[in-house]
Amino acid sequence: MRVVDEHGFVLEGNYLLLFFPPYKAAILYRILSRRNKGFEEFAPRELAAIPPYSFVKYKIPWYDERRTGYMAEDMFYYEEKDTLMHAFVTIKPILLKNYFEFPEATRTASYLDTAVLYERADLFGFWRETKEFVFLPKIRTAFISFNSTNMFIKLVVKVKYAEYEVEPITDLDKIKEAWQLKLPVKILTMPMVKEDKSFEAKFKEVYGVDINSLKVV
Repeated sequence: MRVVDEHGFVLEGNYLLLFFPPYKAAILYRILSRRNKGFEEFAPRELAAIPPYSFVKYKIPWYDERRTGYMAEDMFYYEEKDTLMHAFVTIKPILLKNYFEFPEATRTASYLDTAVLYERADLFGFWRETKEFVFLPKIRTAFISFNSTNMFIKLVVKVKYAEYEVEPITDLDKIKEAWQLKLPVKILTMPMVKEDKSFEAKFKEVYGVDINSLKVV
């Protein structure tokens, strides 16, 4: 049985499970529909010109006046519990080292207990070109791109995304059933290396449960 389509997005009726390593916990979503089905591509945009040996921290903004405030600054920020945003983000050119903050202002990669320092273009914890993400309601995130060359580089972003209508599932027995692959499920590990109180508070605000109550290992 196919769980995902040709883009890597979960098909309707199947499940997406997100695992949070610092908590050893997971949440499960049943995918009810994809609101943008057939229209997953977002046109490439130039966001910045990065000077030599420097970095920019940014969000991927909406492009016109139809979204306002923080939701205009960040196309992946939203607050609806019945929604989940799943995206493949491509950042060009390939020369750039790219990092991600989830939630914003936290380090999402480490080597053992050594956190990545994107300010000096660490040799670990980065990706080039395309990476897969899931953005949660009310959780603010940020991207960082480092230009380690001796020339100005134009940063260009392309997004392929799915806007799911979801049924969040916090029943631990059902979550463990998916964790054990007894359901048609795609499992993704979220980019977190340490517990974060602000994340815990927002998670509970949205889903009504403490993430520590959803441990699967």
